[in-house]
This record gives sequence, C-alpha cells and structure tokens, in this order.
Amino acid sequence: MSNIIVALRKILDESNEKILLPYSDGEIAPHVCSFKSPATDEEINLLETTTGFKLPDDYRNFLETCNGCSLFDHHLYGGEAELYSTQEVIERYHSRPDVKNLLQVAWIYQDILVIDFDKVAAGVKEFMFVKQSGSFYRPGRNLFCNFETYS
Repeated sequence: MSNIIVALRKILDESNEKILLPYSDGEIAPHVCSFKSPATDEEINLLETTTGFKLPDDYRNFLETCNGCSLFDHHLYGGEAELYSTQEVIERYHSRPDVKNLLQVAWIYQDILVIDFDKVAAGVKEFMFVKQSGSFYRPGRNLFCNFETYS
C-alpha cells in the first residue's frame, strides 16, 4: 500500500497536484488527491484499544503512510472516495454500537468499505466487504481481498 501512495504522490508532484481523468463523453477534467499526515503510534494504538481489534498489517501500513485521504476529487463537483483517518474510524465505530465485528474504513461512491474482524480473527486473508450506505445492517458483499489488494 505504501508503494501505491508514494507513486500517486509522485505523479501528483509532477503534475501540479492534479490528475487528468477522461469521462465517457470525452471531457477530460482535473482531479485532486489529498493525503493526511501519517498516523502516530499513539493514534493507531488508540484505534486498536478503542475497538479491541488488532489491525491487519496492510491496513496498519496504510495508516502509517497516511492517516486517511481523499481520492480523485473533481474540481467542480467534489469527490466521493474517502479513506478515513483513525479518529474518523473511531467515530464511526461508536456510531454503530450494535455492530461490533465491522470497522468502517472508507466511503467510496455512496458505499461503505468495512473490515470484517471475524474474518481477520479467523485468519482469513479476504476480509474486505462493501455495504450500501442505506442498508448497513444487511450483509455486505465480499470483495475477496485484503485492504492492500483493494486499495
């Protein structure tokens, strides 16, 4: 994961902090990615202590590289791809007190990405699921990947 973040930051540095993306109608529009500073050991420990979960190595590596980010924001319309900081993950964990095995880690185009810690605890390497924001309590769709493979 950290290699991907480093590569994306390099592309942004070389292109005035913008990435040009094409649309199906032929328009090419600039998009921005923004990365927060790396999470401190204290922030990661607080997340683990608050939730009671030992974070998977690939997710911990992401947080140590950047403590959340916003990806491909359109210069006029904003964006819908946000990977949460440790504090945002903790806030979302507290917002769903009846769901204790899932950690919301991102908001991608009106869907919620979660880590299923029942899978992590069982040693299953494919622990990422997507849940529709309007039906969080329904079973999610298995993405058949870990955090690094997804991102």
